[in-house]
Amino acid sequence: MSGALRGAVNGTTAIPWRSSRSRRLSLLEQLRGCQEAWCPAAPWDREGAHAAICGTPAGSFLVVRDSATSRPGLLCVSAGGPNGAVHDHSIESTGTGTDD
Repeated sequence: MSGALRGAVNGTTAIPWRSSRSRRLSLLEQLRGCQEAWCPAAPWDREGAHAAICGTPAGSFLVVRDSATSRPGLLCVSAGGPNGAVHDHSIESTGTGTDD
């Protein structure tokens, strides 16, 4: 993560969206560059992800890895609002992408 700037923000990690490089990175390239921020390697579970993003702005998210395969398995997204709702979305891997 050579270009990633980390800073504690409400118990999570800030993701830099601007780069000092001359070529602008695509959103996918930016996300891949900051993968540890949104898909931590540590064994998180659904409850831990919910606790981390509850009360964060709508659209904040964490990806929870499957404990058996270490592949991304669950997308947890904050709905924002006063009740701090978090929505879960299963991630199905087709094996057609590139993995690190």
